[in-house]
Amino acid sequence: MKNSTKKIAAVLSAAILGALPMANSFTANAAKAANDVVKFYYGDVCGENGKKTPDGKITAEDAQKVLIWSSKGVKDATADQKRRADVDGDGNVSGNDAQMVLEFYVSAILCENDILGDAEGDNTVDIGDPVRINRYHNKTIGNLDIDFIRADVNKDGIVNNYDSKLVQKYLAGYTDVFNVRYGDTNSDGEVTEADARKLARFLAEDKTAKFSDIELRRADVNYDGKVNNADLNVLLMRTAKNIGHFCD
Repeated sequence: MKNSTKKIAAVLSAAILGALPMANSFTANAAKAANDVVKFYYGDVCGENGKKTPDGKITAEDAQKVLIWSSKGVKDATADQKRRADVDGDGNVSGNDAQMVLEFYVSAILCENDILGDAEGDNTVDIGDPVRINRYHNKTIGNLDIDFIRADVNKDGIVNNYDSKLVQKYLAGYTDVFNVRYGDTNSDGEVTEADARKLARFLAEDKTAKFSDIELRRADVNYDGKVNNADLNVLLMRTAKNIGHFCD
């Protein structure tokens, strides 16, 4: 459990510093309707800036709070927070609960951001998306009018007509154009500890750890356009079998 706790803390450090975005919530109830008040969500133990009122989202702060409670006790938690923190329902707030919250948090953001081509941000890829990309490329719309991460299909840090063409090919049936296999930094077709080790060497400026352009693209496992320790933390979680996939 000590090793797992260290891994949780490592990923949370990156998330709290803003390297990872916020995830949607998981619940024991049905999905929340637009006009509903915040319902009961396991793992959702606090609001923004640590406020005790849950906000209906699973964030790095939630995972960090559960991790602290699992090691130091829940004396400062309300009865509602204790119930929400006991994700596995065993009557205790433990490292397993913290692990489950973190797994959901990381997996959800990866899946959410992996709808490549969805330039309109409506959770589907249709003909409107390449049109939106072309408009952005032609500067008829600005940054606030496009989901940049999803629109940058080839992950080169630029949204242009090439991304639009890739989306059009996808819509025409060429579904392999979005197949990146994130995390496979050594191009052996699998995501293993060897990929994490190579990335760690690269980040340590080991000149023998050479990356091709596509391998750098695959190394950006949190889709923020950068390859850094945040990606290494997530990749380590994946290769430790704590995260099942990168939604690829």
